[in-house]
Amino acid sequence: MKASGAVGDGVREVWRMAGGGAGRGGLFAGEFADVAAGTSPLQARGTVKAPVVFDLRGRCFVADFAGSLSAFLPDGQRAWEASLPGAVSAAPAVTADGAIVVVGTLTGSVLALTTEAGRKLWQRELPTKTDPRILSDLLAMPDDAGVVASSWGGRFWRLDARTGEPQASWDAGIYPQSGAAADRRGNLFLLRAVWEKGVEIVRVTASGEEQVWHCEPEGSRQARRMVVTASPVIDEAAAHLYAVFNRDRDAVLCGFDLRDGARLWRRELPAPVMATPGLPADGGVVVADLAGQVRAFDASGNPRWSYDAGTDYLLAGPVTGTRGGVAVWIGDPLGRVHRIDADGRGAVCFEGGRSCETRASFGPDGRLYVPTTDGLIAALSVV
Repeated sequence: MKASGAVGDGVREVWRMAGGGAGRGGLFAGEFADVAAGTSPLQARGTVKAPVVFDLRGRCFVADFAGSLSAFLPDGQRAWEASLPGAVSAAPAVTADGAIVVVGTLTGSVLALTTEAGRKLWQRELPTKTDPRILSDLLAMPDDAGVVASSWGGRFWRLDARTGEPQASWDAGIYPQSGAAADRRGNLFLLRAVWEKGVEIVRVTASGEEQVWHCEPEGSRQARRMVVTASPVIDEAAAHLYAVFNRDRDAVLCGFDLRDGARLWRRELPAPVMATPGLPADGGVVVADLAGQVRAFDASGNPRWSYDAGTDYLLAGPVTGTRGGVAVWIGDPLGRVHRIDADGRGAVCFEGGRSCETRASFGPDGRLYVPTTDGLIAALSVV
């Protein structure tokens, strides 16, 4: 097996957090595994709807609907297991030093455990007057020990990953399910639905200042029916940020200048989008929608290709890499994984037993880890 331990900090960040690091782009730029495709799957205790994450030593962390957090060694052996106060659908996150894994539950609890042995460091309930569920993927800040989470009650909280103490808080809007993203300068980016306005893309600076970059007006069903689930995606190299704004029956994809928030382009999408977009290795953005279509756009917003996954909808977001050329991988509700090439031609490269409802993750060993609702996580060599 080829190990990718010699790669830089940008790739290490991909391992620690679902969605390709703090920018959520899903791009893996390290070495791919050179192993047999039939690797034995990891077995969780219950349905898995949260992406898996890793520490810097290659341990894989799986949170499930049975209320368990399991750590697996690179050889697939279970290293430890911790009981949680509720089921998990939001992606956990691992701190920059790889020492702490943080997880949020559907009962509103945020817990931090050591990656080495699963020892609980702290537990905190996010304040809310309504629904406590944590549905948005957690974010470990790239430059310090802070972790960002939100509950359906409507606020983002930045907590100290070592102690659980609140460091800051921001309005998350109505029924937040979209995770925050962060750039390397410590700026946070979030989408939020605002009553009588619509859906806003907001930058929160490292000093805590909120700057609304754009607001997509609410439709006939008003802001409370504008589903906000896909996280913003950051392309640091191109200084671009991409965001999806769902409307009543369709959506809008926008590209922004990461430096000043200027909107660069806007494209209409024929169906809403639940999944966070991905960044292909050759630039631009890839989006999967609720009509079962995967669409790629270049950095100027021009359509590049469209791929029909053969399903009624797609809930899992795409991940990308450069194995055998630029490629996109995405799971579907039939339990299949599709590999799509740079020209939009694709095919099913894996078939599992149950639905893939969350984004796959590349591990430090270069394999693609695909969670399914039967509690299995396939570890695939992406040949």
